Amino acid sequence: MSGFISQSCSRAPDTAAEARIDALQKKIEAQSAEIASFKKATPTSLDEVNTVTQSLAGSFSDLSASVSWEVTNLEQTVKGLKSAILQPTRYEVIQSALAAKWTFRLDRFTGKVCQLVETSSKGLAWEEMLVRDLPEMDPTEKQVRFQLFTSTIAARHTYLIDLLTGNTWTPVSVTDDTGKETDIYWRPFAYQ
Repeated sequence: MSGFISQSCSRAPDTAAEARIDALQKKIEAQSAEIASFKKATPTSLDEVNTVTQSLAGSFSDLSASVSWEVTNLEQTVKGLKSAILQPTRYEVIQSALAAKWTFRLDRFTGKVCQLVETSSKGLAWEEMLVRDLPEMDPTEKQVRFQLFTSTIAARHTYLIDLLTGNTWTPVSVTDDTGKETDIYWRPFAYQ
């Protein structure tokens, strides 16, 4: 038995086996050459990928900030909280989500506020509202200075703000003896 084992182990490969071994060895050498070529190209490729990635990250960061502002503005516009505006437009229409009667036109340069009202002939018109202690503004300055905010929680959370001074006004309803609303005007906050 031992003679058979030593004889089969020491036997020289036949021609077909040698050809297969040579073919496999050539494949290994070809794959080794491809691996070496890939290793040489990879650091350059990875550096290029990292550079592009960093550039894209910066661009996406800038884009994210811009899109965030646009989305907020669009959400408010879709919810009816404010009109879609281009900077620096003079007038803006703002409507409360709570009631159509809280529809205002704001002169963003002077702070003058008008309310949308129904006329006696059933038409619509802008009626100027009194804004107490509103500073005199030069409308030719063409500078956005006022903003109007309406809340979706309650009409009493409606504010007119002077963006330069921070002075803020809120609408106040005037009622007659029967409790019927007769007028609305803008009153400054008490702390001013």
